[in-house]
Amino acid sequence: MDNDLLLISDYLAGDISPEDQSLVERRLLEDPVFEDQFQQRKAEIEIIRAADRARVKEGLRQQLTQEKTPIRFMSSWWIPIAIAASIAIFLLILLPNSSPGPQQLAMSYLEPMPIATSRGAEVGSDERLKRAFSLYQQGNYAAALPELEELLAQIPENEQIALLVANAYSQTGRFDKSISLYQPWDHSSPYWDVVEWNLALALVLEDRLKEAIPLLTQISEGNHFKAKQAAKLLSELE
Repeated sequence: MDNDLLLISDYLAGDISPEDQSLVERRLLEDPVFEDQFQQRKAEIEIIRAADRARVKEGLRQQLTQEKTPIRFMSSWWIPIAIAASIAIFLLILLPNSSPGPQQLAMSYLEPMPIATSRGAEVGSDERLKRAFSLYQQGNYAAALPELEELLAQIPENEQIALLVANAYSQTGRFDKSISLYQPWDHSSPYWDVVEWNLALALVLEDRLKEAIPLLTQISEGNHFKAKQAAKLLSELE
């Protein structure tokens, strides 16, 4: 998890220092990318909480409807056992599913793009490029994105910057944006293998498995530098 996501998660959990709380609230006002990231994380947490509440309610409802003997008729020695059993059932309901879903699996394969400075030589002396690269390498993808996008608008032929933009979108959870950037890529590009692999991951992360599976199969069966990883991911998705 990058620094921004960790900061947002701590804020939403209420486990944050006053200084960091002020920082989050200021950035929400000033940084649209950070605000999008915040709203997405907030929605994810609400979905998890709603699912947990639903499981608890259903579990308690089933327990109450199945209970036939009123507690007042129980002998005193049985009451502690009944209470312990009820607590155990309650805790089991709250436990999250230990099996990772497709998104969790794909996220474990998602990596930052390596930066080859020679490929950006035409703008190698540009301070904005250096700053954008530095932010990206630090894992601060949300801050790097606006810088990289501005540079890409000025140098649209620079494939390395285009790759960094697409990957930064995936790293910040905006998989639809990264997919839209990967899909038109020229297959003759020297970066095509990298693009193909990251497109497959983004499709899984966006829950578009019908598109992701054939692409992962193609990667696993070809002479691809990620063939083994694609085969492993496919087996995990089954």
